[in-house]
Amino acid sequence: MRYEAEDILKDFKREALPEKYKDLSLNDLRRICFTPFFFLRKVMQSNVLTEIRFKYLGVFLVSSRKAKTLLEKAGIRYAKGLITEEEFHVIKNMVDNYFDSIKEENYDED
Repeated sequence: MRYEAEDILKDFKREALPEKYKDLSLNDLRRICFTPFFFLRKVMQSNVLTEIRFKYLGVFLVSSRKAKTLLEKAGIRYAKGLITEEEFHVIKNMVDNYFDSIKEENYDED
C-alpha cells in the first residue's frame, strides 16, 4: 500500500497532533512539515555540493554520480563554447572539493 504525504498529514492532524496545536489549519501544518524538504530540494537542485543536516532526521548528501554528471555536462558545455573557461573551472573546483571531502570523511571512519 502506498501512502501519500497529504493523507499521512491528515491522519496525523486527526489522531496524533497534540491538543494545543489542533487549531492549526491543514495549510499551516503542511507548511511546517514540508518546508525543510522544500529547502532540501532547493539546495540539491542548486548544484551546491554540500551536505544538509536535519536534526532528528539525518544527513542528506549529493550523490557522487550527480557530481560526476555535473562535471561531464560542464565539460561538454565548455567544449561547445556555451560556458567560459572560468565557469568550467568553478564547477570543476566545486566537484573536486566535493570528492576531496568524501575522501576525508572515509579516512575519518577508518
